[in-house]
Amino acid sequence: RRTRNFHVTLARGGISYYLSRIITSHSAHACDGEPLRLHCPRHSTISIQAAFYGNHPLSVSRRRHRNDCLNHGAVRSVSNSCYGRQKCAVAVGNQTFRDPCAPGTRKYLSVLYSCGRTLCAFSSFTE
Repeated sequence: RRTRNFHVTLARGGISYYLSRIITSHSAHACDGEPLRLHCPRHSTISIQAAFYGNHPLSVSRRRHRNDCLNHGAVRSVSNSCYGRQKCAVAVGNQTFRDPCAPGTRKYLSVLYSCGRTLCAFSSFTE
């Protein structure tokens, strides 16, 4: 059930209730050589929560494998391209991200992001 009136929403559960209704989490993945496309619904924008580029095989034991190689700095690159936009595309490859892996290792970009609306839009805070 969606509340259209902001004041009714606040009366029902406060600002945290309102924010929980408009923020949605998403994940996206793309391999080397493919574009990673992020998209949010109309009237919402992208906010990057986490991102990494490299290769991280899943392990039941959670121990690092010999070919684990991650570039956690990818979050900055993806944020610079996508933050505050409704949609964006990021080229996945060594040209965009520092290569953290040994030669010949297959890599991918993995991103966790949210789509959120702002309560107000200010062009300036000066009086």
